[in-house]
Amino acid sequence: MTFSTTYEPPFAFARRMSTLDHLTRGRVGWNIVTSYLPNAARNFGLDDQIPHDRRYQLADEYLHVLYKLWEGSWDDDAVVLDRASGAATEPSKVRYVNHVGPAHRVAGPHLVHPSPQRTPVLFQATGSPAGSAFAGRHAEVLFTGGRTTEQFQAVKRSVLDAAVAQGRGQDAVRFVVQAGVIVGRTQEEAEDKWRTYQQHASLDGILAHQGLPVDLTAFPRDLTVAQALARSGTSPDAVRLPLDRTVGEVLEQIRTGRQERFFVVGTPRVVADEIERWLDVDGIDGINLRQYHSFGTARDFAELVVPELRRRGRLPEAGAEPGTLRERVFGHPRLPAEHVGARYRGGAHLEAPYEPVPEAVPAGV
Repeated sequence: MTFSTTYEPPFAFARRMSTLDHLTRGRVGWNIVTSYLPNAARNFGLDDQIPHDRRYQLADEYLHVLYKLWEGSWDDDAVVLDRASGAATEPSKVRYVNHVGPAHRVAGPHLVHPSPQRTPVLFQATGSPAGSAFAGRHAEVLFTGGRTTEQFQAVKRSVLDAAVAQGRGQDAVRFVVQAGVIVGRTQEEAEDKWRTYQQHASLDGILAHQGLPVDLTAFPRDLTVAQALARSGTSPDAVRLPLDRTVGEVLEQIRTGRQERFFVVGTPRVVADEIERWLDVDGIDGINLRQYHSFGTARDFAELVVPELRRRGRLPEAGAEPGTLRERVFGHPRLPAEHVGARYRGGAHLEAPYEPVPEAVPAGV
């Protein structure tokens, strides 16, 4: 599930996620976001959005508070459930965290006893220098993309290098791309579905979904993006668009951009062949299935593609023991020892002062 680090106190969020981890027997993952929409800031009492890199600085402290609560507040054997004495826990094995930092003051202890994973599997999506540095410290699974193999692999190298710099291993992060999969029982059926989806595509809808701070359709198509932004008074830093391209070129790219590297139209065999190429050649670890039709996209994938991937050994067989989400992805239920969150286990380092991370150097500097 997606949840922002910017607007809600970490103590309440920690309780909610631990409860969900208990209820789902350890199947919870958290997509960490910092919220980029100005409207969100105004709805939480701010006049405007917090600057991008500052949001990641705040998120870093937020994660440290959570790690202290999830990993350090309770020992593994703190729960005794002794019916004879009426004791549920051993008090000496539950502790305050006493976090004091620039943005948060949290005494603890955590309100929920240790859940199967303690810390949920940590997902993130990023492409910025600050986001990549944050992912190197914290993320276990990264949502990313790339219009070419080279673009994807550049992001992957950047994040893995950041992870290694934090003392983590070269395999510490898994990479998931958004993929467009149009599948039919025959090639003709698949191509007919794709034609239908294209007929109903809306450029205005795509732009609204992207949430750009400027309406590019309001400008002459021969202007560059930089010129359009200047006319609208929008900072170039507010958009991730090629400033030297024309408005018309960018709008066409946005309209057809869903036919990029991770896109396939075909039969189950054709689709599975392409997915295997993404796995083996590009080096992805999984896909985030782009939805074209509710609920046809998911149903088609489940009914047509999944059996073919199972035949090839790319997915577990039906009925396989699920385990926790982290066990399915990494083979173990807890954060690895080299992850920054693990440093608080057993109450270690709880009293150490929090050290804010430096602001990321802007791209190109």
